[in-house]
Amino acid sequence: MTDLRALKVCFLSLFFFLLCVSMVNAFDFTLTPNKMRCFTEELVPQTLVKGAYDVLSNEAPGSTLDVLVHDFLGQTVWGHSKDLKGKFAFTAARGGDYTFCFTSIQNGDPQGNVVVSFDLASGIKAMDYHAVAKKEHLKPLDLELRKLEDMGKEILKDMDYLRQREGELRVINESINNRVSWISYISIIVLISLGSFQVWFLRRFFHQKKIIP
Repeated sequence: MTDLRALKVCFLSLFFFLLCVSMVNAFDFTLTPNKMRCFTEELVPQTLVKGAYDVLSNEAPGSTLDVLVHDFLGQTVWGHSKDLKGKFAFTAARGGDYTFCFTSIQNGDPQGNVVVSFDLASGIKAMDYHAVAKKEHLKPLDLELRKLEDMGKEILKDMDYLRQREGELRVINESINNRVSWISYISIIVLISLGSFQVWFLRRFFHQKKIIP
């Protein structure tokens, strides 16, 4: 019975790991002196976001790192400067694209490139389940079931958000189609009016010149 329980725990852990792989973004990138580089991530409302950054290689001693996080409205969600290593966490109040911007501030000489490691996690991957298990005294299997429950809630929340975005896009699409239809009708009316005016003008001109009776 113990072996079966352990097998269930291993299976649930593997399943949870495979589901969470796509929720983690960890990569390295290079910054040139005093030039901003940004990355965008689409987030669902009320999503927990955690990030960590660290300078791996610095060719400009004395340089500092400026880090800013903006929502899709351009409002600053988180910002920090000077430190070459740090962490941040916030909860996305609105759904949409969030921008993470990095700038290597270099005022003196020598100047050079800076290599930064950036690790971004969102949703349940950003949660500290070790702390949850310790606080709620959860057993390993109960903890894995808790993770799967949170994963299901996360998927449902994502589906609701996508359904909402689909409805918004449908309304925008219908509005654009209506405007295009009105523009088409107006264009046809203008063309018919111009054609009628040209026929009237030419007939009047030829009549005055006595070319036609």
